[in-house]
Amino acid sequence: MKWNFKRIAGCWGFLALIQFLFATVNCSAAATPESHAFEVAADFFKSHNWEKAEEKLADFAKKYPTSEFFADAVLLQGESRYALGRDSGVVELLSTEMPHAGKLADQYLYWTAVASYRSANYKNAADSFSRIVTVYTNSAKRAEAIFSQSQTLGKMGAWPEAIKELRQPDGAFQQLLKSNPTNEFAIKGVLLLAEADLIQKDYQAVSEDLRIISQQKLTPEFKWRSQLLFCRSLFEAGKTDEALQAGTNLNTLAVETGNLEFIGESVAFQANVLEKLGRLADAVEVYENFEKKLSAETPKALRRQAIYKIVDLNLKQNKLDIATQKLDSFLSKFPEDRTADVALLTLGELQLRQATTTGLTPATAAVTLPGTNLLSLAKANFQKLINSFTNSDFVGAAQLNLGWCLWLENKPAESRTAFSNALQRLPQSESQAVARFKLADIQFTERDFHGALTNYIPVVEEYKNFPLVRSNLFERSLYQITRAALAETNITQASQAMAKILDLYPNTLLSDSSALLVGQGMTEYANPAGARDLLQMFIEKSPTSPLSSEVRLAIAHTYEKEGNWQAAITNYDRLIVDSTNSAVLPRVEFSRAMANFRAGYETNAYSILTNFVVKFSTNQLAAKAKYWIGDYFWRQEDFPRAERSYKEVYQNWPAATNEGLQAQMMAGRAAMARENYYDATTYFTNLTILPQCPAPLRLEALFAYGSAMMGLAPLDTTNSVAHYNTAIGIFLDIQKNYSTNSVAPMAAGEVGNCYLQMAVQDASQYDRAATYYKQAIDSPVADVHTRGLAQLGLAKTLEGLAHTNKTAAEQGPLLKQAMNLCEEVVFTANLRAGEEADLYCISQNGLEAGKLAEELGLWEHALKLYSTLCEKLPPLKPTLQERITKTGEKLARQKAEHGV
Repeated sequence: MKWNFKRIAGCWGFLALIQFLFATVNCSAAATPESHAFEVAADFFKSHNWEKAEEKLADFAKKYPTSEFFADAVLLQGESRYALGRDSGVVELLSTEMPHAGKLADQYLYWTAVASYRSANYKNAADSFSRIVTVYTNSAKRAEAIFSQSQTLGKMGAWPEAIKELRQPDGAFQQLLKSNPTNEFAIKGVLLLAEADLIQKDYQAVSEDLRIISQQKLTPEFKWRSQLLFCRSLFEAGKTDEALQAGTNLNTLAVETGNLEFIGESVAFQANVLEKLGRLADAVEVYENFEKKLSAETPKALRRQAIYKIVDLNLKQNKLDIATQKLDSFLSKFPEDRTADVALLTLGELQLRQATTTGLTPATAAVTLPGTNLLSLAKANFQKLINSFTNSDFVGAAQLNLGWCLWLENKPAESRTAFSNALQRLPQSESQAVARFKLADIQFTERDFHGALTNYIPVVEEYKNFPLVRSNLFERSLYQITRAALAETNITQASQAMAKILDLYPNTLLSDSSALLVGQGMTEYANPAGARDLLQMFIEKSPTSPLSSEVRLAIAHTYEKEGNWQAAITNYDRLIVDSTNSAVLPRVEFSRAMANFRAGYETNAYSILTNFVVKFSTNQLAAKAKYWIGDYFWRQEDFPRAERSYKEVYQNWPAATNEGLQAQMMAGRAAMARENYYDATTYFTNLTILPQCPAPLRLEALFAYGSAMMGLAPLDTTNSVAHYNTAIGIFLDIQKNYSTNSVAPMAAGEVGNCYLQMAVQDASQYDRAATYYKQAIDSPVADVHTRGLAQLGLAKTLEGLAHTNKTAAEQGPLLKQAMNLCEEVVFTANLRAGEEADLYCISQNGLEAGKLAEELGLWEHALKLYSTLCEKLPPLKPTLQERITKTGEKLARQKAEHGV
């Protein structure tokens, strides 16, 4: 869960837009109290001391309302507020003083527009940009405003309107394009038009748009962006062969930019096209050629991405040997890489998979293994991970896989130990359920029936919220409970387990036929082909059996186990036509929908399930179908329809407890996604008071309720403080009641966020914010992401304190302390044993540290920091380039002034 610093973050995304206006100010006039006051305020602005500049400029405007500098002072005050992230304050100030703007009116509108844009008030932004375009035709900002107006319409999702503005023959953009076709914003506008047409799926129009600038002398970046849009239009139009050919030029253009991110994206595009064409081997070759060109200085993340993609493509071709060799090579090149534990786990799993494709069992492993040695290699990799990365999150998975290796080597005692260790190290999950089940299996084979029961029973009772466990292990666990209980002569226990089988699985293979039981068992144990043969034999011997539909359904399931979705769909389609068993039809229809979904035919699945909820509204699967429809709209980011679908689940199928509870949670999430915080709070609070709501879900809803109140606070300014206080109360309760859970420090961090927001109006809240950020940082159960964000929050708190009535002597130490906190995250000094760096936290803390270094005038320090960020986070390089250039200029100027 990421904290939202959107409303308290720095302003660096648009600082490049700031244009100093001092050339229009007569600073050579005789020094007067009035001119001196303005010069002092302006100096604070020029030094980027935004807080002090805003204060001094506000004082000036209040004291000298008739000054010739008044309009300039108000504008600079607005820019200072923008730099401080106070977007609503920018809009309020400049809108109020617009009548006094005079010749700066277009600048007032410009900063109103960009502040509105950044705060997601897109309508106001679009209106302000539009006024610059139509009223201030000689404004230096007009070209940018023409582009930004359409860009803002796109942000609003109004792409048809954006296209209309950009394409209108006598419109402002077309006039700009005709009069100054090489203008940066004219070119950006053409690219935006092409993107809009691509979103509207008007692929012919995309080509026509890009032809407009095809004869221009474009920068390498613009050439690449133009070609990328052209390539995407071909690909999305289904012209994959042409897209592949165009992708070659895209690679060439990317190389000309020298931007590794562009090169990587171009390579990925070419490989994706080849994959779409079924040319997986060629896609692998593209990545391999790319990897060969990467130097030792190339960021590890880019090299690692190429290697893992090569592995993935080879796995899709079932080339396990090559995938294994690639991972082996990776470990040889980067033995100390922070992802070596993941690579060891993946390599071991590949080797284990290769070993099991020959059908190894405990009985045959001892004979087969000496020639292949695959299990020994896999086992060695799992053991290396366990021994070398003792604090890794993947130790539990390695223990589980080690257990399988030992089981295949017919070493039940050692296998039992490994499964037991996996049970202890894994969190509650599907994998933990498997470890428990396998431990029980070994205990059962050793005739430790009591021990087996102590593990089979929890599989059924403690993993109810894991669908894969319910579908794959519940029935088998119940069957084994029955057998173990009978062996223990515990007739009551055996009777209860059998009753559950008949209740939960009244028509399944397990409860009705031993032959079918064996078939399903073979399917679950990765031998679906053998299961299918057995089930087909059953059909041939008993064609008129009342279980024939059930058996044919099981046959279709075997194709699913193989991932052969098309064959599964064919069997489901045939079964729907031929089956006379109305009881099985709902399950067939539902399975058919799921198979279509997994085969990539999502629209087909949607159509099937939409009909399902009408045709089988009283079936227990109807709730699952409707829930899937909600997920479908969620994936489409159609949040209103997703919310309605989730709402219908718990309203129309109240008996479907699990789906109903999860649906309420997701309805709240959908409301949050469309910023309807009032409705979101209702969903979450209703969920928390339901007695049947499980504890983990209740905790999730409580946390979401607090987040919704935080989202509501800035929107409902009249009750803002009350909303923040409500959120604080919720998070404090979570922190108190779940003190040993990793959610407790997250809650502490959110309390810090609330107080930091409130400190904008009441500086006394900074101390409280600092207290809770420190609690999050010091918590022994806080993960690296939580601590990284808390350190960022604490740094912003110290920065806020430094800018609150502090002298210059007091500010410096506070700002340096804040900078040091951020740099601890950037240079991973905050990591605990076994942790990996969080890239999101590094980026946010790095940008903040750079801003603080610049504010302190530490230009060389800032320059080195930005270079470090570019190395650690290549995607940030384009964003940071502006800062690097300006910081370098400042450093050079500083050295020149000191004669260095």
